[in-house]
Amino acid sequence: MLFWNYNKPKEDFQAPFLTCGLRAGHSGRQRFDRVKTRLEEVTAEIQEKQTASANMGTFLNAFEQMPDALAEFSLESWHSMVDFATVYSIDDIRFTFKNGQEIQT
Repeated sequence: MLFWNYNKPKEDFQAPFLTCGLRAGHSGRQRFDRVKTRLEEVTAEIQEKQTASANMGTFLNAFEQMPDALAEFSLESWHSMVDFATVYSIDDIRFTFKNGQEIQT
């Protein structure tokens, strides 16, 4: 049989519910801030991956449009394949392609 104590302050009844799911010493606001920060991090990661995917799609489209063998040098073809060049010295120049491959000249 359950007896109800009407003389107990309402705070005593609410206390177990106010801390439900929270660790000792942590407020609901702190948990919210942690979750919000993580959400922002994950959202930024998703946007970075979507941008990288779009860039790769653009590269693949340009690559598919190119002939199997290049008969002559084309600046357009070069720009569609090369991401950047790094000069370490006069004898060490490296070209990094958009697919991640690197060649040294």
